[in-house]
Amino acid sequence: MFKSFHMGGGLNRNPAPTDIPDDQLTQAGGCGFETAGAVTSMRGRTKLNSTALAAAVAGLGDGQRASVSHRLQKAGTTLYEDFVSIGTLAGTNRMSVISYDDYFYIATGEDGLKRWDGTTLIDAGLEVPDTSSMLVWTPAGGALAAGEYYVAVTFWNGVAESNLSEPTETHATAVANDKLQTSFVPTGPTGVIARRLYRTDADGEVLFFWAELDDNTTTEYTGDAAETLPEGADPGASSGDAITDIRREVDTLQESRLRTPYLLNSTLSALYARRDRIVGGRRAEIVATNLGALADWTDHDPPPSDLKHIIVQAEHVFGISGNEGRFSLMGGPEYWPPYNSIPPNLQSSEDMLAVEALGRYDVIFYTNSNLYRIHMVGLSFEESERIDLHSPVGLAAEWAVAEVEGQNQHLFLSHKGIYLTDGSAVTKISDELDALFLDDKDPDYINPSLISQSEMVAGRNRIYMTYGCRQAGDRLLMINLERQDKRYSVWTPPARLTSLHRETDGNAVLVGDVDGNVYQLDQGYDDDGSDITWTPRTKQYPLPEASQGFDLKAVVAEADLGGAETTFTLRVFRIDGTYKTVTWARQTAPGRQRYTQPMDPQPRGVHADLQVSRSAQKRRQLFKVGFNYEPLGDPE
Repeated sequence: MFKSFHMGGGLNRNPAPTDIPDDQLTQAGGCGFETAGAVTSMRGRTKLNSTALAAAVAGLGDGQRASVSHRLQKAGTTLYEDFVSIGTLAGTNRMSVISYDDYFYIATGEDGLKRWDGTTLIDAGLEVPDTSSMLVWTPAGGALAAGEYYVAVTFWNGVAESNLSEPTETHATAVANDKLQTSFVPTGPTGVIARRLYRTDADGEVLFFWAELDDNTTTEYTGDAAETLPEGADPGASSGDAITDIRREVDTLQESRLRTPYLLNSTLSALYARRDRIVGGRRAEIVATNLGALADWTDHDPPPSDLKHIIVQAEHVFGISGNEGRFSLMGGPEYWPPYNSIPPNLQSSEDMLAVEALGRYDVIFYTNSNLYRIHMVGLSFEESERIDLHSPVGLAAEWAVAEVEGQNQHLFLSHKGIYLTDGSAVTKISDELDALFLDDKDPDYINPSLISQSEMVAGRNRIYMTYGCRQAGDRLLMINLERQDKRYSVWTPPARLTSLHRETDGNAVLVGDVDGNVYQLDQGYDDDGSDITWTPRTKQYPLPEASQGFDLKAVVAEADLGGAETTFTLRVFRIDGTYKTVTWARQTAPGRQRYTQPMDPQPRGVHADLQVSRSAQKRRQLFKVGFNYEPLGDPE
């Protein structure tokens, strides 16, 4: 009798290898699935850097600036652009990168948020200027009205303006036709290109733009008239306009909150904080400027110093700080109000780990025990609905979550398996891989002591996940999603993998390793000029009409093995679980061929599997496996 089986399925580590579908594999080393009805060799990779970086790769990023694509790399504490050093970052943590308004922003969790403009790497965001040493007085010879005048200062770095300082400790009392002079104007940190001065009108409660010192060195200024509004100011404002009364803003938002009780507290809390400052003295009454961008003293806080895992969604930047999710103002990547925060539900040992965009108006925050979806219901994420997904599992690794391209879904790694979420439900999808999570003797075991260093990205209908079996990053799991069924394979790279990244510009998938090399995946069928070992092994087939066993006469394989010598390994299993191994090598011809190997002597058993092993730099394909056998009455 003869029976053949079609190939094309992926890895299935079911504890009963006779029970998996006929086309699936019990071993899928170096396998791919780009040809329907066949198991192929995996696509290869091409090294992008001719000289290794100085340390293990600790983050990759990309984006466009001035319509030119850039790739960023981090190794050790050095930041590179296209493998040329451009600056230093604190610590060796993995970095995350976003591009926003022609700039790159970088976060590692160790030194705040950095901005790179193509030339200079500086701190993003600005602290409030310290005006405690500033002096103001009113010499004669101007055009001021009589009254008291206060001055305040902001820093400007070309993108962001700091929160408005407290008005000066001292004030100036003018008589008619005086002018206003100030000294000891504070200078700012590296990156500040101007200081902006604001002053009240006579006995006024509103600060008006007064002057811009367009350097970071001048410490004195004299003048008596408001000037043209500077870059970054509200284009609808003019020197004589004051903003809406802050107390009315609070009342309006309170009415909105009563109508929509699930809004986040951030905007309301910020406005209450501003309103509460309108008490207790003259300086506290100065609560507004005539610039829309400086409508309060709380919106322009710099990014948290421990910010990490940054992403962009709906013109907001999201990240993780401490044990909270954080987000910036809409359109303001360097403005991080402290009230724009998403804490976990404070379950015991619940740690905020990651955030990922979902669709156009949602993000999902991942903790080690749950998932929280934030849905924008207003004009910005400051008016958002928080939805607790009550997930049965949490995230196992900070970087092990990926958005499935075009599907409004995430895949993520837990300690129990790989799960899928659409923002409303959480479903396990990796039943075929249970042994990788449970059996520490499995050759591709996902080691729980190393799982926190796993990473996952999605690209071109494939999911890639690095994880540790014996050492961190010594395995690459690939999930093919091109057709409706999922197909898995595992590869052991020659050097441990330390970073994964899907590029936003071109969708290529990059991987960095412990030796400081960066590769692009899905390139050819070789490992940057080296062979890739291909070792598919079939299921254990219980042959039809041979429930009591069989004598195996011949093995047939239909394959394209690249025209080189290939090793075949047959295992014939006896009823007691032991097996006989038969190995042979064949010099193959190019193209799709049918190979028949007679068995002499004929092994006897109850089921059989076949492994094909071939190291090469060409595509290999296995289409069918067949067995010529004689059913028995009584097996060995």
